[in-house]
Amino acid sequence: MNELHEPERIDFRGNVQAVNPQMPASVQKATSRFLGTRAGVVQVVGDDRWQQLREAGHQIRLHTVNHLDYYLELLEQRVTEAGGRVHWARDAQEANAIVLDIAARHNVKRVVKVKSMASEEIELNHALAAEGIDALETDLGEFIVQLAGARPSHIIVPAVHLSKEAIAALFTEKLGVDAPPEPFALAAIAREKLREAFLAADMGISGANFMVAESGTLVTVTNEGNGRMCCTLPPVHVAVVGIDKVVPDMESLNVLLKLLPRSATGQKMSAYTQFITGPARTKQEGGAREFHLVLLDNGRTRVLKDEATRETMLCIRCGVCLNVCPVYNNVGGYAYGSTYPGPIGSILEPAGDLPYASSLCGACAEYCPVKIPIPEILIHLRRRVVEGDAVDGPAVPPSLRAAAEVGAVALSSPALFEFGTQAGAAARGRVAAGPAAAGEPVDDGAAFPSVRAVVPKVVAQADAGAPGGVAQEAGAAGGLFCARCGRRAGADRAAAQGRETMSAREVILADVRAALGRAPQAPALPLPAAFPPRAPGTPDAEMELLLGEIAKLGGRTQTLARQGLKQALAELVRAEDVRKATLWQTAELMALGVEECLRGLGVEIVSPYAGKHALAECDLGVTGADAAFPETGTLLLRSDPDRPRMVSLLPRIHLALINEGILLPDLSPGLQQVREDGYFVFVTGPSRTADI
Repeated sequence: MNELHEPERIDFRGNVQAVNPQMPASVQKATSRFLGTRAGVVQVVGDDRWQQLREAGHQIRLHTVNHLDYYLELLEQRVTEAGGRVHWARDAQEANAIVLDIAARHNVKRVVKVKSMASEEIELNHALAAEGIDALETDLGEFIVQLAGARPSHIIVPAVHLSKEAIAALFTEKLGVDAPPEPFALAAIAREKLREAFLAADMGISGANFMVAESGTLVTVTNEGNGRMCCTLPPVHVAVVGIDKVVPDMESLNVLLKLLPRSATGQKMSAYTQFITGPARTKQEGGAREFHLVLLDNGRTRVLKDEATRETMLCIRCGVCLNVCPVYNNVGGYAYGSTYPGPIGSILEPAGDLPYASSLCGACAEYCPVKIPIPEILIHLRRRVVEGDAVDGPAVPPSLRAAAEVGAVALSSPALFEFGTQAGAAARGRVAAGPAAAGEPVDDGAAFPSVRAVVPKVVAQADAGAPGGVAQEAGAAGGLFCARCGRRAGADRAAAQGRETMSAREVILADVRAALGRAPQAPALPLPAAFPPRAPGTPDAEMELLLGEIAKLGGRTQTLARQGLKQALAELVRAEDVRKATLWQTAELMALGVEECLRGLGVEIVSPYAGKHALAECDLGVTGADAAFPETGTLLLRSDPDRPRMVSLLPRIHLALINEGILLPDLSPGLQQVREDGYFVFVTGPSRTADI
């Protein structure tokens, strides 16, 4: 399960050579869907308000990057105060060593992982496998590509390049089941396999979407319950997170949580947004007994040194630049040959000719939720290539530098540019058909050709927009994050006098300050102004909005008077064949008589403290909610001894009983309300996936 192959060496039923002609179609179908849903949620916000939100996100991220040392130290202090342990890693080798040391001290043999590009970047699975530790990817898309022995082809939807028929063939061969090419059936097969792993794992490993400095809170945004499972069920939780993921406070997080899911998958809010501040505080609430945070540099401090590329660090990994990019949509993720594909990958890991993997159409910058000027950064990197800088990769051939110079002349002349685009349009059919259709030989690596081979052809199409309507809606650098950059950075450090005696923490903070050109200091500027919340409606209108949003997400809602609760529970028990149930031990649920009512219906009540194996057998978990956000259909669930987190996690059905008194107009007051809590989660509809 841990063996990893390069994409061209994959060989399974529906193997990459066979599906390669359909790969662009699969990618374009998925990315077009994401862009379509994104357009819908942006339209609801309103263009003016959306642009204000983007600007707020840009200012927050820029402020954080410019004061990165301050917020990293504050984060470390708050995580430690909450009972967690913070480790610093200069490169992949140090990060892997830290994780392996933690695993050895706990005799870990089985690991479950949340989807994490940082762990892909440092090749953590390889390191674990070398020590005999079985590491299982539990995100559905990651599970699929791991089963295939491949890497993710998209930073949000790892298996976006595979059709449901190819996935069914893979499951049939690798899992020994008769898998039909039907998304729900395939997800059910994966769920059954993964459930066993969750319950047996010794350690859970995650990344993070954000780290909140003021509270020491780790934030993960997922569409499947696997993220909560990995961080809750194993006794030890280790998070490996890039130092660029820190944000100042909950108000900043409020803005970024409005931007991320809308940009990534076109959702107002992902199904589960998890907030973890240290290990579980009590045994009764459940959760990991140890929490470790590994802060990863691996070349991130190098990006700060070049002001022209510094804004690369603003990235929140939404992947929208991949979705809108005509190059990515023609070649897929594997052609880039790097951990991070697409436009953002071309500036995060600009080795060799990757700065040329773009048509410079500008759609990526127009769509970027935090307004990273990707085309400007790419032009800067191309200039470095022309001037002889290898950009942390192999030396660029003179022919490529000559081509860049010719391109610069052509792009500066409207007449020459028009001639080039017309010539490119004439060649479009040949590009779409591929080498096999043109009678050219196809070798083993042709399934995923390099960017150098395909980009000149794809860029020629840029004037017509991306295939499949990808671009029709549009109206870090310096070797960042790659393993070889980490190795080079390590060599530079070793050569520097005195640095070999410094701790990883001291080196990283010193590198940040040197890159920013200043001594340690608190933020010199106030935080950007908070984004104003929407105006709420009447209580009845807000409750109607909440229930309507939940229904759109696939949840079922019902408005009841107190005396109607027993009948509603009876209907649920009968319709869903509920035999075992568990519930929170709050005064509100006790007052409603939920437990007595279920017992009267013949349902066996399982104590919420019975343990994960017993709770996993429950059909129904009953909770309340501490807040609800009508705009997104989101419920906020806190964790404490009366509110064990596994009640809403392990049973197959989650029933939440709420009243209008918990409705809040915006995420902001909810985030402020629970900023000191150890664990809470936003639940927005049932578990879902965008990978199939």
